[in-house]
Amino acid sequence: MAKKPGNKVKRRASLPASENKKKEQHTANVETQRPKNPFYRRSVLIPQAERWQEDLPVQWLEHDVEPNAIWLNEKNDIWLEIPRYENQISWGWGNIFSFISVLFMIYFLLVPFIFYGMDGATLVAIIAFLFFLSLFKLMVRMTYHSPRGTPVRLNRKRQKVYIYEHHRSSWNPWIDWPVEVRVFNWDDVRGEITYEAGRSHQGYQLHGAVCQPGTNHVRERFALTWTVGDKEALQELWCYCCHYMQHRPVPETARFAEHPQQWGHIHWPEALDVESRTAP
Repeated sequence: MAKKPGNKVKRRASLPASENKKKEQHTANVETQRPKNPFYRRSVLIPQAERWQEDLPVQWLEHDVEPNAIWLNEKNDIWLEIPRYENQISWGWGNIFSFISVLFMIYFLLVPFIFYGMDGATLVAIIAFLFFLSLFKLMVRMTYHSPRGTPVRLNRKRQKVYIYEHHRSSWNPWIDWPVEVRVFNWDDVRGEITYEAGRSHQGYQLHGAVCQPGTNHVRERFALTWTVGDKEALQELWCYCCHYMQHRPVPETARFAEHPQQWGHIHWPEALDVESRTAP
């Protein structure tokens, strides 16, 4: 027990004086904003996240859990990539139903048109055909052309985090579904856990809250992982990311070696792909 405080002092002493001062000031701010009433649970981050459950330790503070990743795509001395698997992709029956509907529409559209010409019923059939064709195309794009596990990259040489976002439409399959990569300074990110209860999300989620430097005022948020049933697994993942970015030892393998089935389709913009995988 006597050695533990000594280890902490030694770790902090290795940081630059300016970094130590900044982190001590921020830690003091966090403590003064935390309510003294033990029955009053509220996030120190402003504004508080919807369905908030827990604030996680700031990166440079000690964690109560051991570092452990759920899944890993890549890990080396420069960058780390973790996937974010979700359960919102449509599978199977929707594709079959829409495909059969398109076949029926083609049959009932062509037969009356060939033998009787265009009339009101044929016009209705054309509209129905276009509807089911769009539904079929939407199902195919969501199932086979959307990434199920969009990644997050942490570059510890640059001290930045790169969030790969794929913006898909929930109803229009005829437009482009663009890719966006958001880049943040790691020191500005705070970890928090929320609880989601819905049709496709049921459980805990780990989010990164991007704060204005030196404050707890949140500018925007991103998901570090989607729904997981075990809250401790998310605490361990946050600890893993923090330790990795501080060049502290972390396990070489993840909790799960096998990845959920997906079709890939991850295409990083070339400039950000190079930047996120290299040192400055």
